[in-house]
Amino acid sequence: MELKSRQVYILEELTASREGLEIHILLEKLQVTRRTLYYDLEKINHYLKDQQLGLVSIDENHIVLQTYHNKGLLYELERHEEYYYSIEERRAMEVFCISLSHVRYTLDVLAELFDVSKNTVLTDIKMLKKELQTWKLKIISHAQSGYRIIGEEKVLRKMLQDKLQRLTNPGIRFRIKTQLRKTLCYYSGNDIDFYEICRCIIKQYEIDTKGEFFLGNMDAVCLMMQMAWIRSIQGFSVSMNLEEEMTLMNTVSFRSLEISSRKLDQYDINLSQKEIYYMTVLFLGIQTTDFVSREQEDAFIESFAKELIENFERVSCMSFQDRDRLIKKLNYHIRPLYYRMKYGLETVNPLVHDVKKRYPALYYFAKKAFEGIQSEASALISEDEIAYLCIYFASHLNEKKLQNSTASSREMILIVGIDNMATTTLVKEQLQELFGGAFSYHITVESKLKSWTLKDYVLIICIGHGFQSIERYQNRCIEVEPILTETDRRKLMDAIEKQNIYMEKDPVIRSIIKSAQHHSTGTIDKVNLYFDLFRLLEPQKKLLIDPVEIIDLQDKIKNGEVLNYKHLDWDMLLSCGCTHLVGDSRAKRLIERMKLRFREHVGGLYQIRKHVILVHCPMHKEIGGSIDECVIITETPVLCPGELEARIFLFFSTVDNYSHWNTLMNIYTYFDELTHISELLEVRTSLETE
Repeated sequence: MELKSRQVYILEELTASREGLEIHILLEKLQVTRRTLYYDLEKINHYLKDQQLGLVSIDENHIVLQTYHNKGLLYELERHEEYYYSIEERRAMEVFCISLSHVRYTLDVLAELFDVSKNTVLTDIKMLKKELQTWKLKIISHAQSGYRIIGEEKVLRKMLQDKLQRLTNPGIRFRIKTQLRKTLCYYSGNDIDFYEICRCIIKQYEIDTKGEFFLGNMDAVCLMMQMAWIRSIQGFSVSMNLEEEMTLMNTVSFRSLEISSRKLDQYDINLSQKEIYYMTVLFLGIQTTDFVSREQEDAFIESFAKELIENFERVSCMSFQDRDRLIKKLNYHIRPLYYRMKYGLETVNPLVHDVKKRYPALYYFAKKAFEGIQSEASALISEDEIAYLCIYFASHLNEKKLQNSTASSREMILIVGIDNMATTTLVKEQLQELFGGAFSYHITVESKLKSWTLKDYVLIICIGHGFQSIERYQNRCIEVEPILTETDRRKLMDAIEKQNIYMEKDPVIRSIIKSAQHHSTGTIDKVNLYFDLFRLLEPQKKLLIDPVEIIDLQDKIKNGEVLNYKHLDWDMLLSCGCTHLVGDSRAKRLIERMKLRFREHVGGLYQIRKHVILVHCPMHKEIGGSIDECVIITETPVLCPGELEARIFLFFSTVDNYSHWNTLMNIYTYFDELTHISELLEVRTSLETE
């Protein structure tokens, strides 16, 4: 006698378990009644008796196999070609049969195929309907055509892929492979090994893309390719956004698969262009979040653009006047950006260096804004992508003020005096007359000179002689008189050439002077002509507004301008910070305005680092408003709106969207050094112990 697939499965489970199987566990696995199980055990005993291989007995709710011929029994079981499906496997196969076959699967056909009752099939269909509802798919049935699954094609294929990945048993994989081959042979009229064709396409793909991508996933990709071909032959295709198709079309992966797919024509498998796009997606894989439906993807891209702009506003302490228009424009760029991230494609932006140099603060804030996005995608953003987005932000900001506020994009000159600021200011005015707005000038006296800052200056102008603290930077140092002489101006001219400053301008000026000398009969004042040309070649818009002086946070902290408190709640902290920023007379109005901002969730808090929060206090259009900062450190953490928590608070007042950017950059770069945070907290601790 022969055993049925379920009976073979029970015997296989018993041979694998020395201690036997508990009845209630086996009933749960098989989803059958106790009566049916006892019937199967009776059939198994008849079989074992005929083959003289042992006996199955029930002992205290345990089923035990007693045999002295284990190897002989295993040999007999291996001869059975029938496969017993678990419940999960049977229901998955029902889905594959319904959606990937030329056969019309009715209730009767499914019951006969899986050797189960019609009631079991009806129960399966009921459970599958519930499951497919989560995918927004439906199972419908018709007496003649049988069962069908309807819904968005992209979602349906994602569901098929999900089910395939869950089925790891070699037995079920073999039966899926057999089912797909039968269907493709029927549609194409060719009895060939389509699985092997898929393997060849993958190997060619790996040669074209110079990599090995499918070592551990070859089987799943081969099966998904065949599923896609069947769905395509049946008239179904995955619709993609035009931007996504354009992104895929420019990849080596697409070109490789396009050539390979054309070879399928000889086997009467004719794939549309849309199917090649889908196969490219399948081969590239998903680098970031993959969405079930097009609506989810659109919603993600819109929310990504919105969150990016909100983060940028929070980081830069400003607000866009036309935010909705900017979000709409960003959507057009973020969509292809998202597809490049999704498929792991790199982009090269030749303007990265220029954007960083022209808009250093803008670039820095944009990078910080990306870091604050709670998404896997943000971690994949490259410098090239950030530079592209900076251009969008720049187009929505006042260009003149933006260039002015990012004064750090200009090369900096340090002027050092001996005893007072009067002479340094005099030299600064003379340098501005010579160079125009080409440089940003900082002035100081020798007693306040900080050697660690000298590396940031292209030239160091010393009024007098013998500055020992700058001996390391002698190659950049020029000693001048308070009233610049002809010799001093020549030194400056030579230093610009020697230090390779303004390389795009200096060679042009020298060429003009050389040409003028060649074509002129008289004497030419080379030094004065040099600086006249230097100013003429400088874009005039940089002279419109003088840059706002930077407030140096490190100087404030070193000078002890830090407020220390033991315990504060949020309201007390807000009151202290606002009062120290604007004074007692104006504090009440600022505090009320800040409380209103937090109630309306407008923002104002930015967690720079762990333990450090920036509190933005806008003073736009306020009489007497200024750019200022106030540092408060508490012994215990303070809980802030939005469930944020910190011990170091930096209250920061601004008067417009731009003029504070240099000071803000100074704050962020200070806290980029984690040692600065620990030093501040240690200072607070030492004050408490004293």
